[in-house]
Amino acid sequence: KSETITVKKGTPVTWTNQDSAPHTVTSLTTNAFDSGLMNKDDSFTFTFDQVGTFSYLCSFHPAMRGTVIVTE
Repeated sequence: KSETITVKKGTPVTWTNQDSAPHTVTSLTTNAFDSGLMNKDDSFTFTFDQVGTFSYLCSFHPAMRGTVIVTE
């Protein structure tokens, strides 16, 4: 499953694991962001300060992917 959202530069985005399985939010851009292990009900917030397209996946479940598009 892949999700895409568009936000303005400077917007914090929060992911919350509502699943019983552990997940991560791991950027496909080296060192951009990584939530680390997120168990059920854990949250991770990242503020997007640069314009661009940022793709990510779950390192445990690589088919779980998303993209954040950041605009001015």
